[in-house]
Amino acid sequence: MIRSIPVSFRVVAVLYLLVALLCTRVPLVNYLGFEFSFLFSLIASVVSGMSAIEQFRASLSDGDAGTVRLRGRFPRVLAEDVSLLIIPLSVISLNALFVRNCSWSDGIGFFLLLPVVSVWFSVCLALFVSAHYDHPKTIFLGIVALTFLYAGFLGYATPAIYSYNFFYGFFPGLTYDENLEITGTLLLFRAVTAGLGLFLWWAGFLIAEGPAGRSTGRKGIDLIQELLKPGRRVKAALVLLMCVSLFVFRDELRFETHGEYVRSSLGSRISSDRVTVYYSDSAFSLSEARWLAAEHEFRLFQIEKFLGLHVDRRLESYVYPSVAEKARFIGAGRTSIAKPWSDEMHLDAGTIRQVMKHEMVHLVAAPLGVPLLEASLYPGLTEGVAMAVEWDWGSQTLHEHAAAMLRHGVRPDMELIMGSLSFVRQSSSVSYVLAGSFCRYLADRYGAEGLGRVYAWGNYEAVFGKPLPALLAEWEAMLDELVTDHGSFDRVDLFFRGAPIFDKTCPRTTANKLGEAGRLYRSGDFSSASLLFQSAYEEGGSATALGGYIRSELRLGNTVPARTIPDSIRARGTPGRLLPLLITTGDGYWLDGRFDEAAEAFERVACAELSRGYSESALVRLLALEHPESGEAIRTLLLSGSADSLRIPVLDSVLTVHPEAGAALYLRGLANLRLGRYTESAADLARAVVIPRLEKYRLVSLGDALFRMRRFADARAAYRRAPGDAPGDGLRAAVADRVERCDWFESMNMPDALTGTMQ
Repeated sequence: MIRSIPVSFRVVAVLYLLVALLCTRVPLVNYLGFEFSFLFSLIASVVSGMSAIEQFRASLSDGDAGTVRLRGRFPRVLAEDVSLLIIPLSVISLNALFVRNCSWSDGIGFFLLLPVVSVWFSVCLALFVSAHYDHPKTIFLGIVALTFLYAGFLGYATPAIYSYNFFYGFFPGLTYDENLEITGTLLLFRAVTAGLGLFLWWAGFLIAEGPAGRSTGRKGIDLIQELLKPGRRVKAALVLLMCVSLFVFRDELRFETHGEYVRSSLGSRISSDRVTVYYSDSAFSLSEARWLAAEHEFRLFQIEKFLGLHVDRRLESYVYPSVAEKARFIGAGRTSIAKPWSDEMHLDAGTIRQVMKHEMVHLVAAPLGVPLLEASLYPGLTEGVAMAVEWDWGSQTLHEHAAAMLRHGVRPDMELIMGSLSFVRQSSSVSYVLAGSFCRYLADRYGAEGLGRVYAWGNYEAVFGKPLPALLAEWEAMLDELVTDHGSFDRVDLFFRGAPIFDKTCPRTTANKLGEAGRLYRSGDFSSASLLFQSAYEEGGSATALGGYIRSELRLGNTVPARTIPDSIRARGTPGRLLPLLITTGDGYWLDGRFDEAAEAFERVACAELSRGYSESALVRLLALEHPESGEAIRTLLLSGSADSLRIPVLDSVLTVHPEAGAALYLRGLANLRLGRYTESAADLARAVVIPRLEKYRLVSLGDALFRMRRFADARAAYRRAPGDAPGDGLRAAVADRVERCDWFESMNMPDALTGTMQ
C-alpha cells in the first residue's frame, strides 16, 4: 500500500514534517499564527505548483487521451497538495501542548487564507502553464519571481511597507507593530486570488482541449478565440472587467498604496525651503501647519550641524491624522517609518514632535549609506546614528540609560548588535538605546565625520584604526565612570527587560485584544474592557493589560484589584515593571478615602523618576491630595480619562469655587496647551502653585506655551529655570534643545519667514 503512494507525495510530506518540526523550536513560528501560516504559504505555493506540473505534464503527454486524464487528475492532485498541509497543521497544533497558543481560531483562519488558498492558486497556475508552455516549470518559477520582485518594488517605490501576493498572501512589512488581524482587505484579496485561480483552471482546460503539437503562440491565439465564442464572451468580459477594476482601484481597495493616492487623501500640503509636509486639515489648522513646517526646518538645521552635512534636495514628510489612518495607508501604525532612498518619512500627528528628528536623521544621512538602500548595511548603525543625533530619551540621557543597563545585568552582545542583523533580535528599546549611546560616544570621541565614514559598511578598523571590540571596550569604560541614581534599577526593569516579539507569548493575539479593550474602555464599556484586559494579561503577562484591567475595575467602583499591586511588586522582586501601576493603586486608595496610603503609592512612583509622564502623573495627584476641598473633583477627572475639550469645563467649575487650586490650574494649563490655546495655558501655568518636584515640569510647559506665543525671551527664561536639581541629564538635554529651538525660531523669524507654498 505504501508503494502506491507517489514518490513526490512522500518527499513533500517529509519536507513539510521536517520544516514543521523545526518551527516548533523557533520562537514566533512555534504556534499556529500568522508567521507560521506565512512561512508555509511561501513553501507550499512553490512546492505544490512544481509537483503538480510534473503530474499534469505526464497526463498531457498521452495525446488525445491526455485531456480526459487531466480532468480526472486535477482534483486528485489538488486534494493531495491540500491534504499535505494537514501535516504541518497537525504538528504545530500538537505543539500547543508545550507552547501556548492563545487563539487557535485566528491561527486556523490565517492558515486557510494563506497556505490553503496559495495551494489552490498554485495548482491552477500549474495546470495553465503545463497546458500552454513547453517549459512550464521555468515559466512557473518566473511568475513566482516576478510577483516577488513586484512586491519588493512596491515596498521600495511607494509609501507602503506591506504587500499582497498571490503566492504568500500577505506580508505586513518590517514593523514593531504587534497587532495583526484578519481584515476585510485580506479576505477580499484571497477571494480575488481564488477567483483568478479558477480562471486559470478554466483557461488551462480550454488550451488542453485543443490540438496537440501547437506552438505556444498558437495556443495563446486559440485561447483568445475560444474566450470570444458566444457562450464564453460574457464570462471573459466580466473577468477582464474585474481585473481592470481591481487594478484601477487597487489603492482604494488597500491592495497597494501609491504616493499620489496618499497625498490626495491627506489633502493638504505646506512646503518650507527644503521640506514638504503633507497633512490632513482634520489634524492641523493652517497656522499649526506653518509651525510644523518650521519645526521640520529647525530639526534639519540641527541634524546638518551634528553630522556636518548639507541637504540640497527636497525631503517629504507625510503626517497622518492618527495611528489608525497611518496603519491603513502604509501598514505601520505605531512604528514611524523613514525611506531614505525616497527622501520621505511617515509619521502620525500624535507623536510627530517626538519622532520627527529621529526619522529625519535617516533622510539626511542617506548619502552616507550604501547605494540603493541609502542606509547602513547594519541596523545598529542605521538606528544608532539616528539615536545619537536625537539624544533625548526620557528623564535620562542615552549614556545614563546604557550605564544602568550594563550595571543591572542587561548585557546583550554588542558586537552582534552593531556588526550584524542581530539588532532586531533584542527588545527594541535595548537595541536602540545601546546603539545610540555607542554611536554618540564615537561621535564625541572621534568626531561625527568618522561616524559618517563608518556608517555605510561598518568598517570600524579602517576608519578608527581599532576593531569594533576595542571601541566597545572604550565605550563601556566610559559608561563605568557614570554614576547611576537610586531609580536606575526600576527604569531598567521597566524599559529594558521586556521580551522582543520573538520571545513573547502570543504577541499578535495579545496586541489585538489590547487594542480592542482600549477601544471598549474609551467608549465607556468598562465591563467588557475589563474582561478583555484580564484575558490579555492571563495570556501574555503584560503590565499594560494588567493596568487596563485595574483601571476598568476602578471605573466600575471595584478598588480591590488595585490594592493587590504592592503585594505583586514585593512578590516578584522586580518592581520596576509594575511600578507605574502604583498610580492606579493610589487612585484606588484615594477612591476608598485612604489618603495616606494613596500618597505613599504616588510617592513611590514619583521618587523613581521613571519618566516625565509617570512622575508628572504621580506628582499632580500628590498636589491634589494636599487640597482635599478640590481633590475629589480632580480625582474624578483623572479617573475619567476624558478628552481635553471635556476636561476644561470641569476644571472651570472647580476653579470657580477654588480659584487658587494648584492642581486644577496646572491641569487646565496642560489641557489648553495640548488644544493650542497658548495664551490661556500660559496664564494658568504662571499662576499655578505646585509642589517643588512638579515645578520643573510646570516651567517646561510654561516655556512651551510662551514659545508658541512668540515670547522667545520669556520662554528661554522659563526653560533655563526648569532643571534645578533634577537627577540625571535627560531634562537638561531636553531644556537645552528647547532653548536652541527658541534661538533658531527667533533668529530666523519663524514661522512667519516661511517662503514655501501652501495648499
